Amino acid sequence: MFAERMEEKLNDDDDEDEYSVYSADTDDDDESNIVTLADITKLIIITMKLILLVYVLLLLGNNYFLQNVESRSQSFSVKVYHQRTNTTSRVIAENLINYKNIYWVGDVCIGTPPQCFKMLFDTGSSDLWIPSTKCYATDCANFVSRFDESKSSTFKHLPNREMFSIAYMDGTRVSGLMGVDSVSINGFTIHHQSFAQITFAKMPSNLANDGIFGLGFYSLSNGNMTPVVFNLWHQRLIDQPIVSFWLDPNPEHSRGGEIFFGGVNSQLFEDEIIYANVTKQQIQRWEIQLNG
Repeated sequence: MFAERMEEKLNDDDDEDEYSVYSADTDDDDESNIVTLADITKLIIITMKLILLVYVLLLLGNNYFLQNVESRSQSFSVKVYHQRTNTTSRVIAENLINYKNIYWVGDVCIGTPPQCFKMLFDTGSSDLWIPSTKCYATDCANFVSRFDESKSSTFKHLPNREMFSIAYMDGTRVSGLMGVDSVSINGFTIHHQSFAQITFAKMPSNLANDGIFGLGFYSLSNGNMTPVVFNLWHQRLIDQPIVSFWLDPNPEHSRGGEIFFGGVNSQLFEDEIIYANVTKQQIQRWEIQLNG
């Protein structure tokens, strides 16, 4: 608007006197070097119009750039969202049965083809054992299922046919022979897992489990076996060396709980998880320091 008004004013002035500007070295006879005030004014007007045009283009360009960046950001965030939702983490979940709010058991299968057992998951021990068909002690009658090594094509004895023995704080004592076989949890198979076949048992008669699945550290193992959780991690069947529980306190529910290997089920809790370091003095057990 300012440029247009200036142009009108200068056009009116053109009808009157015409002023001239001469260069310092201009000859009087050389009129080609004469630059009039009107020429300078027109040059200024053209320059201002170009500046105005560039300014408008910059505004439009910035607007387009921002819209383009926003659309790209939205498409990028959508891609990230889909990548996260489509990526399945390696977590093994196993349903548990609540036995009178005393303990929770879940299915674990051993051998090829698999022979399945109701296992008690124990954080206070590290060994895996199940009863053998060769267990003839009186208390062996309490077991519902027994392992028959002759029916597993993948079972192997340890070279020295090592013995296994363990006692628990509730008075339970079991012993037997060590072996190696495939262990399956909800369809996921751990290969070359050491375990014990129990041929002797002294234990309470009111138990509902066939064996014990230890969740402790290496150093707590009575049979010098690698705990199943560590083999899950070493064989890359789980993403993280984590075990988590969800326990339903109502024994009447068909789903008494779940055990998760490799992570947690975020749908079953609120807020954040607080982690605490295990004390170095008791690296055998899941023991933490409490300050009161």
